[in-house]
Amino acid sequence: GAVSGTFSRFSVSGLTAELDDVAAAGDLTFDVSGERPRLSGVLTTGTLDLSSFLGQGGGTSSGTQQQGWSDENLDLAGLKTMDTDIAIQADKIIIGDIELVEADLSAQLTNGDFNANITSMQAFGGQWAGMFGLDARGDLPELDIDLTGETIQLNSALSALAGLDALSGLGQLRVDVTSRGDSL
Repeated sequence: GAVSGTFSRFSVSGLTAELDDVAAAGDLTFDVSGERPRLSGVLTTGTLDLSSFLGQGGGTSSGTQQQGWSDENLDLAGLKTMDTDIAIQADKIIIGDIELVEADLSAQLTNGDFNANITSMQAFGGQWAGMFGLDARGDLPELDIDLTGETIQLNSALSALAGLDALSGLGQLRVDVTSRGDSL
């Protein structure tokens, strides 16, 4: 891409980048003049596989599958290392067994407070919209999720999200979660 600006604030326009199997294009601005570095811009990408970043890759070293939720404290210190304001359009986002297609979202991170506004995405055969928030500024992290899906294939959605496979058909699915704590 074309770089312009100063050493403390510079922009890259017409950026094309690759990291492992992820390719992205867009325009970004880096500002390192403040208390925390700030990254802002617009990116488009093909397939974005987040599974390994979220602990979804590989099994346990002993070969046995872990049962239940982990009691280990979440390490969210990285959320306070920089600020971001990014708009992302992805052909596909993969999180474990879940595929989000044609995702259009914006994400902001300010001193440990992460918010993603999901304008639209397709998953489980239907159209979704909503928000995801993770606030790590206080003593205990807070998680807020508010998503609504229209014309969802209930069997695949409930199987992937909750391990239930007793329902079939199409329906509306609303996920509204508020949680507070330092472990899953």
